[in-house]
Amino acid sequence: MWELKGKTLGILGLGAIGKEVARLARAFGPKIIYHKRTCLSEQEEEELGVEYCSLDDLLARSDILSVHVPLTDETRGMIGREEIAKMKPGAILLNLARGEVVNEGALAEAVVEGRLSGVGTDVLIETRRGDVVETPSPLIGLENVMITPHAAGPTKEARARSQMQATDNILRVLGGEKPLHLINDVYPF
Repeated sequence: MWELKGKTLGILGLGAIGKEVARLARAFGPKIIYHKRTCLSEQEEEELGVEYCSLDDLLARSDILSVHVPLTDETRGMIGREEIAKMKPGAILLNLARGEVVNEGALAEAVVEGRLSGVGTDVLIETRRGDVVETPSPLIGLENVMITPHAAGPTKEARARSQMQATDNILRVLGGEKPLHLINDVYPF
C-alpha cells in the first residue's frame, strides 16, 4: 500500500464523474492530470486543480490511471496492449467506465507479468448465454485485481436524479434550448 500524496493521478475522461473524482482526490494530495477530447478552460482547470495532457503523456505519467469515458465507437478498445505498454511500470489502472473500453486480456497479461501492480474495476466483459457465463473475464482470480459490482447507479437517489434530468432536458428541448449532458455534444439531433 502507498499513499496518493506525491503520486500522479491520471483521469481519462473528465466529465461529471471524472470531475467528481478529481475533487475528491485533491484532499489526498496527488498531482492530477487528465485527458479528454477537449480541454477545460483555464479557470475550470484551476478550480479542479488539474492539468491537461495528451493521452500518451497521461499514460506515461500516471501512477494511477482512472478511466471514466462513455462507451462509444471512439472509446471501444481505447486501452489495449499498446496503451498499457506506455504506462509507468508498477502503475495501477482503474476501469470505472465500461468493460469494452479496456482490453481485459492485455490488462490481465500486464498484471501477471508485473508491469502493472494492480487493477480495480467495477465492469467486466463476459459472454453469457442466459444465466450461464460462457467466457469469464481473464481478470477473475488474479492477485492484485479488485472487482466490484457496477452497482452505483441503481440507488433510489440516482433514479430520482435521472428522472429529474430527463424532465429538465425535455423542457429544455421544448423551449428551444440545448439539452444538458450530451455525450457527443451533437445538437440538434
